[in-house]
Amino acid sequence: MIYAERPPAGEVRRAQPKSGCTPGAGLARTVAARKARALSGLMTRPAPRTTPPAVPNGLASRPRNNFSPKNRLLLLSLPAVPNGLPVRPHNNFSQNRLLCLPCPRVEWLDGEARPTDDPAGGAKRLDLVSPQQFFLKTVLRCNFDFVALRNRVTPFGEIVAVAGRGLLMGNRGVLHDARRTLVRDSQVRRWIACRLEFRGRHRAIMTPGRWTELFFLDEATALAAGHRPCAECRHADYRRFQTAWQLAAATSGAGGPDASADAMDAVLQPERRVRPWVKRTYLAEFASLPDGAYVALDGQAWLVWRDSILAWSPTGYTRRAARPSAGRVTVLTPPSIVAVLRAGYQADVHPSAASAAP
Repeated sequence: MIYAERPPAGEVRRAQPKSGCTPGAGLARTVAARKARALSGLMTRPAPRTTPPAVPNGLASRPRNNFSPKNRLLLLSLPAVPNGLPVRPHNNFSQNRLLCLPCPRVEWLDGEARPTDDPAGGAKRLDLVSPQQFFLKTVLRCNFDFVALRNRVTPFGEIVAVAGRGLLMGNRGVLHDARRTLVRDSQVRRWIACRLEFRGRHRAIMTPGRWTELFFLDEATALAAGHRPCAECRHADYRRFQTAWQLAAATSGAGGPDASADAMDAVLQPERRVRPWVKRTYLAEFASLPDGAYVALDGQAWLVWRDSILAWSPTGYTRRAARPSAGRVTVLTPPSIVAVLRAGYQADVHPSAASAAP
């Protein structure tokens, strides 16, 4: 048996250094390495700039942090794209929740035309401008070519992408996908025409999974496309439409006596389409058509209005012609809605109807 040697009483034996190193050699090497890096300039901080470089939009830039907590404005220090807005290569979403788009074109999100398209409309309402557009146009002073979404409806029932301003909004269900591309022309048979403003409600246009917002020049256009008044936001118009529907059923048998929403939609649904994306039309005598009905002449939609017919366009009525007194014509407005108009329902028309030139 081997016994370990014990140190004498009162003596404390220190641990022997490993690998033949003396105590504290590792710390000394670390300190020496830090001094060497500091002397070589690897750990020195660059001197602060006295005048930050400017970017094309006129805002000063910072080399390290693109967000200033002092004035809550986005400071960009990156190359510019053709519209003057610099592009961030890694993260283009800042802390103030404003999106800096690395693209010279952005989509028009609020379902409205640009203010330049309607000089009489005055300044753009801020509640209809997205935060991204408001920030980019007012703070960064950038000009954009806005692209209208495909959500405007013509009297032919087509859904097109135009920049015209409309007076009503429509609902046919969810028609778009996650990329805001139309994949169907209707989802439900309850086609309604709604007000643009109602009780302060706001919607993001073409939100994935939500119903698609459609827009019409006026109520006559919405009726020609097969939309009836909404029972909630246009309750008074809906009641007038019901009364005229019942009167038309009593006098001409059109539509049917039941004027509930489901019953009217069941009658209107087969009158709207031959098949998806193909509108159903029919022939009728010109003299029998009431004010507010739409007809097709040489591929152009015309509104029958008093003693004239008015040429439809996305921005308003552009031409006026004398109303023919005889002859058959292709009618765009569904027959049940024509009967409602004949029974006394007055459709609202765009203000340009009073100023359309001959």
